[in-house]
Amino acid sequence: MRREELFKPALAMALAATFFVLPSAIADDRIVAVGDIHGSFEGLVSILQRAGLVDDDIRWVGGRATFVQTGDICDRGADVRKVLDLLPKLQGSSNAPNNV
Repeated sequence: MRREELFKPALAMALAATFFVLPSAIADDRIVAVGDIHGSFEGLVSILQRAGLVDDDIRWVGGRATFVQTGDICDRGADVRKVLDLLPKLQGSSNAPNNV
């Protein structure tokens, strides 16, 4: 496989990751997807803040943005309970329908 072929997928992923973590300068009805939280409350909060979905008090400020969590939420990690408490709290305070 040529070197250039190896870089194309990496570049595509880097561009996609950049899109998903830019602050709310992007359209309000964007989708932010995160996978495999693994009970890392601080990691999750950091991602949500960098994406402009929560403020410093961990309150939803993402407007009509959609947050999608895929993968393991509580596979391991010290703060599983905090993660499990935060996700429904954010859904309840966002503009998301409650049937999602």
